[in-house]
Amino acid sequence: MNIALADLLSLKPITTGNLDALQGRFFNGVSIDSRSVKKGNIFFGISGEKFNGNLFTRQAFTSGALCAVIEKGTDVQSFKTKPYLVVQDSAKSLGRLANVYRRKFDIPIIAIAGSNGKTTTKEMICSVLNTQLSVLGTQGNLNNHIGVPMTLFRLNKSQDVAVVEIGTNHFGELTYLCDILNPTHGLITNISSEHLEFFRDLHGVARAEGELFKALDKTGVGFVNADDSYITSHAKYLKKKVTFGFTHSEADVQGKFIGMDNGGFAQFGVKPRRKKMFSIQLSVPGMHAIRNALAAATIGCSFEIAPKNIQRGLKKFRTVSKRMEVQKVGGVKILNDTYNANPESVRSALETLLSIKVRGKQIVVLADMLELGKASEIEHIKIGKMISRTSVSCLLTFGQMAKMIHEHANVPLKRHYNNKQKLAKDVINLLGSGDIVLVKGSRGMRMEEIVMSIIEHLN
Repeated sequence: MNIALADLLSLKPITTGNLDALQGRFFNGVSIDSRSVKKGNIFFGISGEKFNGNLFTRQAFTSGALCAVIEKGTDVQSFKTKPYLVVQDSAKSLGRLANVYRRKFDIPIIAIAGSNGKTTTKEMICSVLNTQLSVLGTQGNLNNHIGVPMTLFRLNKSQDVAVVEIGTNHFGELTYLCDILNPTHGLITNISSEHLEFFRDLHGVARAEGELFKALDKTGVGFVNADDSYITSHAKYLKKKVTFGFTHSEADVQGKFIGMDNGGFAQFGVKPRRKKMFSIQLSVPGMHAIRNALAAATIGCSFEIAPKNIQRGLKKFRTVSKRMEVQKVGGVKILNDTYNANPESVRSALETLLSIKVRGKQIVVLADMLELGKASEIEHIKIGKMISRTSVSCLLTFGQMAKMIHEHANVPLKRHYNNKQKLAKDVINLLGSGDIVLVKGSRGMRMEEIVMSIIEHLN
């Protein structure tokens, strides 16, 4: 890492202490957690609604921090002989320093936004690009005002490209993250009902996610999902773009669905303009996976990854934990999609369940979809009605809003629960060899606890 004192002083601190000791020194890392500080790090004291990292500055120095960036009002008596900078907002200063550091690297940086599939698509892109290039990718889904800077601090001279996930639940957040990131390329996966308590409707979601395209300067390249009209409406901001899709014959990269096997694994063709079509076989289930994979293949083509390597990168890709993760235990298939939920992702999960051929029952366990604002009731009702049109044999629901799914679903067996332990017990009693069970709910519903109960029982 190449961060010097001059870089820190560019943060324009309110006041400083003992910085003379840092003359000629370079920092080897940045930490926001006093428990993980390494010798030679810069420690940032980040404060939030339920925590104040500034209170742990002394521990950070004890662990080897070379300097601390702390917020106004922090008591410095316990470390007053150590080098420190006082700033108004340490989280914003973290972002500014990350931008200073990012500008030391002249490599492509691809920003990934969208309502669904950001993490999966990001991992697919990394898997494709890694076949020929050295790639830095966001770890997990650290896609906010803290995660994006911390990703940038992992940049080093050995890397050829970075793929960085960015997330939003308020207007202006992607603009802020792009100011830190300065992306050279951008992809919006899709637009669907997310965070409607803030965005109100799909037009609001599109406006918020569209901030990425608006942030790309005249030399930036946007990858445009031509199958999503909300995304194409915001592509007007782009000077340079590469379009892709399954339904638009004029797309720069055209996808052609070939088929799906009994495991729900899809095969599809990729046809770049003026080049031969090549086929992709996925090892993750569901139709939603081919949409994400086509985006990854499009970026691969743009970065001149050989078709055989795009094929290999997507063939070896495996599902990210708790995101349509297929787990086989005791003769039962579990679709663990418990990381989060919104209406479009629930519909995709149900479609995936139905695409997998099994000899037993199709059991669906759904919890509340949160952060839908005034649209919450109608969106839960729509899911219930959708399930009525499927072959699902058992529906178990949990939570206040999921009761609407229960009430509007017509299936052979349905039960609603307000007690998660009772739900877990009944799911276990229903399961038999050859069955498949989908478990899904918003992050706050912690439905992975149901999956853990099933696995513990069947092992």
